[in-house]
Formats: sequence, structure tokens, C-alpha cells
Amino acid sequence: MDGVIPNHPVGIYWAFPNVASFGVSTQQLAEFLMREGRVYVRPGTWYGRNGEGHFRISFCVAPDLIRKGMDRMEAALKKFKK
Repeated sequence: MDGVIPNHPVGIYWAFPNVASFGVSTQQLAEFLMREGRVYVRPGTWYGRNGEGHFRISFCVAPDLIRKGMDRMEAALKKFKK
């Protein structure tokens, strides 16, 4: 996805990608994704002061739901960048 820099989790089912390129707080971006994409991510600031610019995304659901969620996230983020 444009603007999302993935990390490589080791032995866990969460990702913490960098989304700072969108230029807004992760709280604002998380609210946008919930409203526009029906995708729930947690702002990185919930996990400490160095979390700004990141999301926490859980992958502990069925693979088909992950694909659907990622597709909705990508579509919503494309709208955001316009």
C-alpha cells in the first residue's frame, strides 16, 4: 500500500507498520479508516510515546478476512491521499 511501510513481526500475529507519511496523527487516520474503510486499527500511541506514526494491526483472524480488511484499508487510504 502506498504510504504504509511494513515491519516484519517475528513470532507474533500483530504488525506495527509506519504510516507517518500520511501527515496526520495515527488517531485521526485510525478514525478515518474505521469510518471510510470499516477497518479497525489501533493508533501506535496506545503502546507508548514512540508509537506515533504507527498502527497496530492484528492478524489473528481467518486469512480471507485479512485479505478483505487489507483491500478495504488500501481503498480507504487511496481516498485519504486525494
